[in-house]
Amino acid sequence: MNIITLILIGISLSMDTFSLSLSLGTFNINKKQCFLFSFIVGTFHFVMPLLGQLLGASVSSFLIVNPDKLLFIIFVFIAIEMLVELLSKEEKKYDFSLLNMIIYGFSVSIDSLTVGIGLNSIISSNFLGPFLFSLFSFFFTFLGLVIGNYSYEKLGKASKILGLIIILILALMHLIK
Repeated sequence: MNIITLILIGISLSMDTFSLSLSLGTFNINKKQCFLFSFIVGTFHFVMPLLGQLLGASVSSFLIVNPDKLLFIIFVFIAIEMLVELLSKEEKKYDFSLLNMIIYGFSVSIDSLTVGIGLNSIISSNFLGPFLFSLFSFFFTFLGLVIGNYSYEKLGKASKILGLIIILILALMHLIK
């Protein structure tokens, strides 16, 4: 298996989390939360492909809900929360609790499960792919949060509008897949 191919898969798996992180970063999330959320996403991007490898083709019989439709629902929910906060007269701190971090981390890692199903046929090592996916998703999540936070500091409310637009685009992309 070509390492370049694994790197490209890892980068592509990290784009949803990067986009979500750009949006979430506009809510002025502190560095500790940025690191913790990035770690959670990285962990899910390691575990999900391993589960996919273990379960193989039988996983499709367990998935009752289409993953893209599930992501659409989650992104719409996040967009509604963002819109309510944006229209609110008072500046509120976004609820970036551990439970929300886990839910968001899981939601952007579902695609790693499906990649893991086919990973056995393209790589002999069970851990190299998931390890690389984990590193890339950690990096892109952290980068998205930092850029989103920076844009919040520089652009203020406009950055939240941009974050809302990004979330809505992500939701629509998963609706039309």
